[in-house]
Amino acid sequence: MSSRSNPGAFGNFRNIIIKLIFPLICIIFMVYFYYSSRLLPWESTIFPRIIMVLLLIVLIWEISGTILQWRKAMKSAEKGAEEPPLWQKGYFRGLVVFLGTLAYVIIMQYLGFGVSTLLYLASMAFFLGIRNNIKIKYFVLFVVIVFIAIYCIFIFWLKVPLPRGVFF
Repeated sequence: MSSRSNPGAFGNFRNIIIKLIFPLICIIFMVYFYYSSRLLPWESTIFPRIIMVLLLIVLIWEISGTILQWRKAMKSAEKGAEEPPLWQKGYFRGLVVFLGTLAYVIIMQYLGFGVSTLLYLASMAFFLGIRNNIKIKYFVLFVVIVFIAIYCIFIFWLKVPLPRGVFF
């Protein structure tokens, strides 16, 4: 069976190329900016270079995962397996996370960083399934610890003011 007989998400070469374009473009820009930063003072490039190296690791992970998924889909297509429905592929979860993040950014201007971040962290963690593995007290503890860590990083380490709203 050829790859053209299964037009699923990873069923043909065109879709794999489309899925790989963004990570490859990111790697190209990242390598360019990494080498462009050689002319800047060393002290001012430490943090951006750390971020670039971490981003490179994530992008390589994404590319290898995409290729492995494509190979797995090709093998299942040869066996005649059907494509799973759209909501089982993770697109629905991605859409909900995107819309939730968009709502978070909009609501933050009205409720402030504190309240909106607590609501966002709790709702996203709950939606993404953390609720299935832990008890509610650990869930709340997780949300509070992540919030405090983010707050301290922005206020004390980066010295960046956070949006203030009605409550906090």
